[in-house]
Amino acid sequence: MSISRLRLENNSIFNYIKYEVISPAFTEMSVGDSFTYVASTNSYTVVTDIIPSPTSIGRGWTIFDDSLVNGKVIVDTSQEQSSKVVVTGPTTYSLNYLTGTIINPDAVPTSVTYYWDYVSVIPNWPGTSPPPLPLVSMSIESNKKDGFQLGGGTRNLRKVYFDVFATSSAERDDISDAIHTSLFNRTIAIKDFSLGSYLNYNGTYNGSLVYPLTVQGNLRFIDVEHKNIHAADDWTDLNKYRSVISGTYESFVDSI
Repeated sequence: MSISRLRLENNSIFNYIKYEVISPAFTEMSVGDSFTYVASTNSYTVVTDIIPSPTSIGRGWTIFDDSLVNGKVIVDTSQEQSSKVVVTGPTTYSLNYLTGTIINPDAVPTSVTYYWDYVSVIPNWPGTSPPPLPLVSMSIESNKKDGFQLGGGTRNLRKVYFDVFATSSAERDDISDAIHTSLFNRTIAIKDFSLGSYLNYNGTYNGSLVYPLTVQGNLRFIDVEHKNIHAADDWTDLNKYRSVISGTYESFVDSI
């Protein structure tokens, strides 16, 4: 089954925000963590008491390298990281970035130093069992189509929301500003995620994608707004420090 244009756009925005905006801006480092052996899978999983857990939903080990170019952080999404996860012991192995697991090592891993994503970013509303805060959820809520040229062609207008749930007002504002700034007057490439995302279902790097990913057009944000949410009758920690960044973007599809 082919992937829809809507899903391509959704995946492109989500992966841009998660891996190119939030991850480099809110990354933590853990040094020298040990492992526990999992006999059922012949693998080794990291042991840590960090809160929030680096391997909770929407987080994980950092999968891309980045560099500072002219004062701006540039994330290299064309290849798997080579410096963000350093394992002591084996020379060959695979990584499950979601669970912090070493798979098929050629020697027993003794320790690992790694960067991990402090902010959980998920592609849907968190529901009744959300990951530990801070948390960002994304959803495309509305769609509109217009004609844009004689003889065919469609202009898609879609509304996207990023809900931010934080542990303090400072944290909320930092995360919100990073997202707002990254979308304001911004054009984002629609990338070919028809063969999946950057990670496979088992958390390993998806080598089936052709890197750098083919660009299948662009989308342009034409209206972005940031608003703090104050729920006077909601005293839960989840909604104590909350905001929403909403924006309308346009993309164009030529007629066939």
